[in-house]
Amino acid sequence: MKKILIATVLFCLSGCMTTEHLMPGYISQTASIFDDAQEITLKSAGLFDSSGLSLGLFWRTPMQDDVLIIAEVGGAHIFDSDQSIQFKIDGKITELPPANNYDSGEIDTKYVEMLGVISKSKKQYMTNKLFIRKILNAQKVLVRVDLHRGYVEGRFSVVESDNLHQSSVYGDLSGMYAYNAFSKFYKKVWVE
Repeated sequence: MKKILIATVLFCLSGCMTTEHLMPGYISQTASIFDDAQEITLKSAGLFDSSGLSLGLFWRTPMQDDVLIIAEVGGAHIFDSDQSIQFKIDGKITELPPANNYDSGEIDTKYVEMLGVISKSKKQYMTNKLFIRKILNAQKVLVRVDLHRGYVEGRFSVVESDNLHQSSVYGDLSGMYAYNAFSKFYKKVWVE
């Protein structure tokens, strides 16, 4: 009986470990076999509301202080190809250019058992270490991405007055939100 219990616990734990990479805000690190560059990817994490917009990051050692922000929207959407992603940082709007002006984003579609077909659209924008630090240190940051038909927007970070303070309300799930995930990514890439 004791062996069955131990086997069951180990089986359950191994199942949890294998799905961690699917979680929003998961940070993976790999080495390119081509040029030995280190690559660090932050899986898109949601904003502090239900806008459907999530943000991820991608960095390689040759990029030094540059980094790509990856905007991801649920559903099959076409991004406005030459529009920037906009951040409203403590009341001031900053625009980041798309990594490729001729790109309307990409659409990933897959079949998930019990859910059916799921699509998500994403587009990359170029920025740098200083900008990431700026949005992490700001009091209130809002994000807006223009699509071919409309836009999506949401709260990257919030203040106490919003009744959504990132550390107090979200507790153990806070790593699934972009603000907390960006903070962990920043420390991994530029502080370690």
